[in-house]
Amino acid sequence: LALAQSLDGQRQAYLVEAIRAYKTGQRDNKLMLTMVQNLSDADMQNVAAYYAGLSCRSGGGQDQAAVAAGHALASNCVICHGAAGVSRQPLWPNLAGLSRNYDVAALKSYRDGGRKNPLMSVMAKDLSDADATRLAACFASTQCK
Repeated sequence: LALAQSLDGQRQAYLVEAIRAYKTGQRDNKLMLTMVQNLSDADMQNVAAYYAGLSCRSGGGQDQAAVAAGHALASNCVICHGAAGVSRQPLWPNLAGLSRNYDVAALKSYRDGGRKNPLMSVMAKDLSDADATRLAACFASTQCK
């Protein structure tokens, strides 16, 4: 899958749901639709199991001012995604170690309606591009557990 470096160590149940969302159009991304449209349920489980079995790597080299500003904003994220960016719920994604670019795109997509999730849409609706970048830097720099 595209952006695979962002998926290493992600929760399997979450990945299956994400693949289904791309396949059904709940997440509007033509590239991902092309990649997943012919996957069977078993294929989706296998792809998700593969990425869930990989080790997550944090993305070092982030702008430390952006990371610090992101930590200040992350208090809204910890209830669902955990204080260290590692969710306790299998259907909620881990944020720790996600690539900055992937996370920025995801936050903007929730904000702009490309990804449809009632809770995330509310959480991201007033998020500026700069704050999305700060949050992404924060979680990209977080060590994966």
